[in-house]
Amino acid sequence: MKYMTCFLIFVVLAIPFQPASAKNMSKTAVIVSAEEVDGANDIEAAIIEATAGGTHSGVVILDGESGAFVFTDADRSLNIFVSNLILRGMNNAVIENCDDGLFFDDFPLQHISVEGISFLCTGDGVEATGTFQDVTLRSNLFWAENNGIGANGHSNGWVIEDNYIHADGDAINLAGAVGFTIDKNYLSGYNGIVLLRVSQFMVRRNAVQSTNQGILIGQESWENKLQANTIYGVNEAGIRLELGVIDNQVVANRVICAPGFEGLTVDATEEVWQSNKIAGNKP
Repeated sequence: MKYMTCFLIFVVLAIPFQPASAKNMSKTAVIVSAEEVDGANDIEAAIIEATAGGTHSGVVILDGESGAFVFTDADRSLNIFVSNLILRGMNNAVIENCDDGLFFDDFPLQHISVEGISFLCTGDGVEATGTFQDVTLRSNLFWAENNGIGANGHSNGWVIEDNYIHADGDAINLAGAVGFTIDKNYLSGYNGIVLLRVSQFMVRRNAVQSTNQGILIGQESWENKLQANTIYGVNEAGIRLELGVIDNQVVANRVICAPGFEGLTVDATEEVWQSNKIAGNKP
């Protein structure tokens, strides 16, 4: 594990983390260092302090100057349970030995931002089942043994941008959501991006490495746009559209199959081609 940790820290250093702005720092802020943390409950306590139990907005800053945040207690999943929260890393903050990196509790939460943190997890990077509005995941690293980011419910208005996501399962798996932007991420997984029953998504400028399929649109998803993504290493298809999806735009994507495989750039039936705009995609 030592060599992998060193590699991941090198990747973290390459990610353009966003500095804390004066506007955000004007909120109630709590700074947490590694020596104060044995489990996720210690960071959750800082969230309670910063937001006064969810009664106002707050900022929690994980300061990695003294080393990684290693979860050794029983509580190894960081619960998100309040609205109007900024959780930010500084000095290359790394959370090690997490189960789920971020676990969204099933409350109607909104206005949550997580930026500049690396999560090295044995479960999911993010697990969110419910309704969550205006969530931003930016400039993070999620290294997960299950799915990288998974959300199932009626969430709206997420921004997933500039993240590095490596998963043994799917890098991103989303169902039932509306109005997400997935932009400029590096994604690696069995499938890159799986979108089920979603609409009004913008998926653009991502680098997707997957062993099965790069991007899958299914279960009657509609009015989504996939543009200028680069997909490589696939065995099956770069982009697959299932029967029943309509009014999606799949334009100007690039697909490079794994050596020795002749996968399709876009896999869709004639009926699906007629019901969606598919143009300018190149092998």
